[in-house]
Amino acid sequence: MHIGQLIKKVLDEKHITVREFAKMANSERTNMYRILHRASIDVSILERYSRILGHNFFQDLSDDYKKNLHQSR
Repeated sequence: MHIGQLIKKVLDEKHITVREFAKMANSERTNMYRILHRASIDVSILERYSRILGHNFFQDLSDDYKKNLHQSR
């Protein structure tokens, strides 16, 4: 699972622009675009973004892990 793409998907679903998200996270817009292009990010950052967006990204990762685990059997 590409975490940057997942964050972007959640932003789109919540109709939040990257600029708005950057402001919510007290970050620069260019930094947010870098995050959205990353396949993985630090757990503490993901936890912060989960709280800011009200979305449990860890649950998404767990669900994806379980799905892939069952497919590999």
